[in-house]
Amino acid sequence: MKPLTLLLFLVSLIIFTSGCAGPSVQTTVTPTPTVPVLITESVTIAPSSSAVPTTITTPLITAIASAHTVILQGAGDDVRSFTVTNGGIVTFDIKSSGTASFIIWVEDSQGNRINQIVDKTGAYSGTYSERMDEGNYYLDITDNGPWNITITSPS
Repeated sequence: MKPLTLLLFLVSLIIFTSGCAGPSVQTTVTPTPTVPVLITESVTIAPSSSAVPTTITTPLITAIASAHTVILQGAGDDVRSFTVTNGGIVTFDIKSSGTASFIIWVEDSQGNRINQIVDKTGAYSGTYSERMDEGNYYLDITDNGPWNITITSPS
């Protein structure tokens, strides 16, 4: 009977010091465009009620979230081409210091108008996002001053 009692005591001691339910686990995903994304696992271990819990964070997966960026600069009316290499959300960061009508149309590879993304008068600064398929596109720009357009799409 003594070996069985000793075995039960040791098993109970191990369970008590390591936690009955096991360690608590928290998975965190922190995505940041165009930089590495680190997915970590945090494990908190509380060996006994009198000990201070210890948190250990270990990397599980490192992935790269990347984007394709095109910068267009010009002044006045213009038509500029750009390519979406992988379909998804495309973001247009647009600035103009013109004083008259500022209009931008997105056109498909055949020159057909898809969507008007800006229709303002005077200086403008704004962002527009749209889901677009892979392919070649044009921006038909009407303005009387200098403009700058940064297009960011999935790569």
